[in-house]
Amino acid sequence: MDILTKSLKKIKDEILAEENRKLILKFNGVAVGVDPDSILYIESHAHAVTVHSTGGEYICYDRLSVLVNRLPDNFIFTHKSFLVNMDKIRRIERESILLEKDVRIPISKSRQIEVRKNYFCYIGSNI
Repeated sequence: MDILTKSLKKIKDEILAEENRKLILKFNGVAVGVDPDSILYIESHAHAVTVHSTGGEYICYDRLSVLVNRLPDNFIFTHKSFLVNMDKIRRIERESILLEKDVRIPISKSRQIEVRKNYFCYIGSNI
């Protein structure tokens, strides 16, 4: 293989890896790929899931328990209805999390200790 072919193959592999990293959401017959790095949080309400990202909101019918398995490890449940991207956390308070864009997400009483512990472990491992 010559250098050009090797370079093109490498670029193609990088593009495919990036596409495979996206969270694919389906709604009304349309599939949308959302970059997990752009997601602030995901909220479940009345059998619908809303993905709140820097690029907008996307709605699909899925379960948070299914979506969390398709996301990187930096997502954490703060409540049975909320998944938060820990990279977007600005501050953790007693009963809520403050995200970018001044978005406040509740932390359930049963998850307060777990959320803090997981967040500080995550931050510590990324220093």
